[in-house]
Amino acid sequence: GAGGTLPPGEREEAVAFLTDGATERFRLDASGGRRRIRGLQRIVADERCAPCHASGETLAVASMTLDMSAQIGRARQRSRLYLLLLIAGWAGLLGLTTALVKRSTKQATRRFEARLAAAEAGEAAGDPGEPALVLDPAAAELQESLHRFLRRHRERQVEVASRLAHTDQLASLGQLAAGLAHEIKNPLAGIQGALEILREDATDPRAHELHDEMLAELRRVNATLQTLLASARPSPPRLAATDLRGLLEDLATLLSPTLRRRQISLAIEVAPSPLQARLDPAKIRQVLLNLVNNAADAIDQGGSIVLRAGALPGGEGVFLAVQDDGPGISPENQRRIFDPFFTTKFSGTGLGLAIAKSLVEQHGGSLEVDSGNGGTTFFVLLPTPAALAGATAAEAAADSGR
Repeated sequence: GAGGTLPPGEREEAVAFLTDGATERFRLDASGGRRRIRGLQRIVADERCAPCHASGETLAVASMTLDMSAQIGRARQRSRLYLLLLIAGWAGLLGLTTALVKRSTKQATRRFEARLAAAEAGEAAGDPGEPALVLDPAAAELQESLHRFLRRHRERQVEVASRLAHTDQLASLGQLAAGLAHEIKNPLAGIQGALEILREDATDPRAHELHDEMLAELRRVNATLQTLLASARPSPPRLAATDLRGLLEDLATLLSPTLRRRQISLAIEVAPSPLQARLDPAKIRQVLLNLVNNAADAIDQGGSIVLRAGALPGGEGVFLAVQDDGPGISPENQRRIFDPFFTTKFSGTGLGLAIAKSLVEQHGGSLEVDSGNGGTTFFVLLPTPAALAGATAAEAAADSGR
């Protein structure tokens, strides 16, 4: 079996190998500074050994030693070289990435500074479609946030400019009204007086009718002048604790007879709880009266108008709404309905909504419109407390009597 050709140490290893019953075994021997692969393999009898040995009988153990020191040394050297190249590649890639990020950050910073400077100067904020920082998601999100901020800032600037332009229009309207009052009112009064005398002296019924028509037209011109004067010299609002339901009910009582003759229904929808606000009842009644008349003119015959009042969310104020089921207002006209002298009526002056907007703004509020094919709703938004918890009946009466 183990033979006498093996050294004593290997002979013991071969005996143990045969005892274990293994077919073959290999191990790495690192003794003496060398790297060797040592192997043992069992040699068994097959059919060629049949005359002398039984099939499968162990005949001997083959021992093999292969020195791999040189191959392992070369493999280690290649591994060290590959590791150094990998480290150098990662270092180069990291440096390149850092340089690209720094460059992109500097470019983005310069763009941000330029856009902020342009926004402060009132110029366009730049092209929002410029590329973001694709290498840094956080910086890209910051850039997009700044884009949105600059767009909102520019929109607010445009809105403020539009309001200033509207204010300038009203100021010009006031100057025009004052001049018209001085230049036209006195001659108009003289013409009206002369027509009244001629009417009294006339005996022909046809002449009476002509004089009545001329006097009616003069009164209409005089009413227009009074409207211009009211817009030119608006008096400050006289705020008083006002019950909004009572305000709407008084208005409905005033307008219902005229609307019924035109087959237009008028309804009121107010929250059941008491709702009060500090406002000038006369001015707000004038605003609502103008809005209801405009709604009735839009409906013409057979329709409905609803007056609503309620509190704004968060107790920020109150709202009054006039809603109709008329044909609505086109988008083009919605942008101009508050401009002085703009009207779609044949006999209108185009001052009603401009004055109504001015009266609401005197209260610190705003007049908004929402219109479509299903009708039109005007909202009067007043930033006054929705409920006057501390207002007593005596205070309300005192405010109303001022």
